[in-house]
Amino acid sequence: MQVDVRAADSSTLQAANDQVLAALSKVAGLVELKSNLVTSKPQYRLIPTDKLAASGLSVQTLAALVAQQINGQVAAQATLPQGTMIVRVQLPPGTADTAATLAALPIPTAFGIVPLSTIATIQEVTGPQTVNRVNGDRDATITGTITANDTRGVQTKVTSALAGVSLPPGASLSTGGVFAQLSTVLTQFALALLAAIGLVYLIMVATFRSLLKPLVLLVSIPFAATGAIIALVVTNTSLSLPGLIGILMLTGIVVTNAIVLLDLVEQYRDRGLSLHDAVIEGGRHRLRPILMTAFATMLALVPLAVLGGSGGVGGAFISRPLAIVVIGGLFTSTVLTLILVPVLYSLASRFAGRRSTRELDELLDAAEDRRFKPLGLRGSQELVPVVAAPYAFSLTLEPEAGRPGDPKVLEALTQNGLTVESVAGTAKMRIGVNSVEAGSRAEASSKAADRVRQLVPASGYKLSEPEPVNMDEGK
Repeated sequence: MQVDVRAADSSTLQAANDQVLAALSKVAGLVELKSNLVTSKPQYRLIPTDKLAASGLSVQTLAALVAQQINGQVAAQATLPQGTMIVRVQLPPGTADTAATLAALPIPTAFGIVPLSTIATIQEVTGPQTVNRVNGDRDATITGTITANDTRGVQTKVTSALAGVSLPPGASLSTGGVFAQLSTVLTQFALALLAAIGLVYLIMVATFRSLLKPLVLLVSIPFAATGAIIALVVTNTSLSLPGLIGILMLTGIVVTNAIVLLDLVEQYRDRGLSLHDAVIEGGRHRLRPILMTAFATMLALVPLAVLGGSGGVGGAFISRPLAIVVIGGLFTSTVLTLILVPVLYSLASRFAGRRSTRELDELLDAAEDRRFKPLGLRGSQELVPVVAAPYAFSLTLEPEAGRPGDPKVLEALTQNGLTVESVAGTAKMRIGVNSVEAGSRAEASSKAADRVRQLVPASGYKLSEPEPVNMDEGK
């Protein structure tokens, strides 16, 4: 943890530094607080007298002369085979170690060489070892060690403690260290997560050729994050950078199960199954592969979650949160994918069901009829004659449980111009009713159902409701 305190002068900086140290000392989970202002050492301060101006020297020139005698002066530099050698001329050791010896230093002036004490007073004081400045202001750095596991929680407490400090006029403060790194990491993680979700959505839009259905698949991502958080709480593990990386990985992992499931459902619908049957058959055939892949991944990560890897403390710090996040998120997303995603897919498919060109024309004609007819004539059936149109439907026929199907029923259906296809893996039969002439889809659906019921015994079979299909598919 690091807090930077800045002020224009040293007294204001010292007052602000003390206030911040007092406030941070009350924060739980924060120890070893120290400031670079606290560390000081004895120093000698030169105070010019009135005789300095008469000596022909300025304050800067006097300081340079004293520093030159104490630190020495480079007199020559020689290049030898062994390397470069510097010759420095300086006073013997012990010449300027005390105030008395420092006062006797010879200083050249306009009136000749005089002792330093003649033109300056020497005082022994204490001061900081270093003077740091940022944009011209004095700067003090306060550091501390975070002992709590919840770094974000400590950051919140530190921010609250600093907000309650009344700084002197002209002083300011800012946080740094791990807090600044944490804020940067969270910002970058949020951007990476949004980019990952966007890329996954674009890929699924291109796959399913729909803008609505991919949103159903993205529902798995919040469920994965929920499971990851629950797993961290149960195992008493803090959310660290490896855990955030695990959540980012889950964005691409959890949607694969939903893609595998709904891709098969789409294939069944293209082959003529109704929405309800396609969802049931798709879930039945994809249940085992989805569970096998999910549990295989979770079991492979169990050693990392339990043992923490073979890298000692560092390996455990990196691998354990990552494994726990992936296991928890994958478990909840898998369970909810098998339950909630098919339900949402069914609702979305009914909401965005495909309409034929004829149906769209009928809807537009009806809207035009309601808009342009006089009020007294709107809805009149005499002015707009009903034109019969051909429709095609499909129904599912299935024998009741424990009763075998009668082949004669299928023969009767075929002889009356209906198409009969078996549904793979089931005892169901797909009955196709083509070219049903009617003035509306509802009327055609009723006629198709009556036509099939006349050929199927009243007992022993279960007949589904008619599902509309395109005329080209029905032929």
